[in-house]
Amino acid sequence: MALRQRSTTATTAAPTSTPTPSHTPAPMAAASEGWRLPAAWVPKLPNTKLLLYGDSGTGKSTFASTYSEAAKVVGKPLLILGFDPPSKLTPYRDIGVESVPVQDPAMAEWYASAGIEAEDVLDAQGNLLARIECYVDPDPNEPRAADAVEARLADFYNDARNWYAVVFDSMTFYQQACLRRVQKRMAFTPEKMFAKGEGIDMRQWYAVAKMDIERLIMHQAFWWPTNIIAIHHTGEDKGEFGDTVVRGILSIGKLKDALPPGFDEIYRVKLNMKERIRDASGRETEDYKRTLQTRHDSLWVATSVTAKCPNPCEPHYLALWQNWQAKMEGKGVKP
Repeated sequence: MALRQRSTTATTAAPTSTPTPSHTPAPMAAASEGWRLPAAWVPKLPNTKLLLYGDSGTGKSTFASTYSEAAKVVGKPLLILGFDPPSKLTPYRDIGVESVPVQDPAMAEWYASAGIEAEDVLDAQGNLLARIECYVDPDPNEPRAADAVEARLADFYNDARNWYAVVFDSMTFYQQACLRRVQKRMAFTPEKMFAKGEGIDMRQWYAVAKMDIERLIMHQAFWWPTNIIAIHHTGEDKGEFGDTVVRGILSIGKLKDALPPGFDEIYRVKLNMKERIRDASGRETEDYKRTLQTRHDSLWVATSVTAKCPNPCEPHYLALWQNWQAKMEGKGVKP
């Protein structure tokens, strides 16, 4: 199906509301190594809410960008909510042939008024493959990123179905944006930190920021009729999972325990430093192999409820669904 840019409805440029937007792993090989779900099955795939985490540089954004292959089949683009430095969003630009200013005039005007830097990723025919929205705080003393993303997503439920997936990249930097806003609200200054009698309690910052994040993710995003990918970095703290004590996401306050229960899929991206990726001719490249851990063990949190993907699994969206397809076929379901 050919992709089409979606028309928009004109709206006010005030940033309090938005217009309708356009649009071989060691020690064993993953069961899905080289396997891809046939395109005919893609329209039948259920939406999932994925919590993806791993160390910096392990390929989290690269995995999220592979959702684009399924998105092309159904003719819907990806929406990237970027909180990381814009240069780290390159994997999403790489799915197309060029990135251009947002083509929808109404949305472009709204982005400008809200202080959101946005671009459209297009294929060779000019079809919209992904929209990248960058939420930045150029002046940390006047933070705007957290307000801007909340305004953007305030009435997003109905529009969510127009996007194949919405990616929060990354939640680590989004949390920092929420903390900067709290500091501004509470009129924090370094001088107050050391002044007598001010009574500054930094725990309040984390408590308020936690509530802001819960409102957007747990009370809104979990219910959108589309795929959600929330990208986190790995945390150092440990917590209980089942009968074990494991590591999980980097988060503020109690979010490490509060967020995961809402996700039906939780994957950890692993980098195998003992094996390099080979090109089509069989020669080793400079990149190391990566896999997804999709079931928990005695060290790490992971699960796969909806996709029932292999463990370990190749880090590609269409590789997740091998067990799901077998289950559907076992029920007599055909694409």
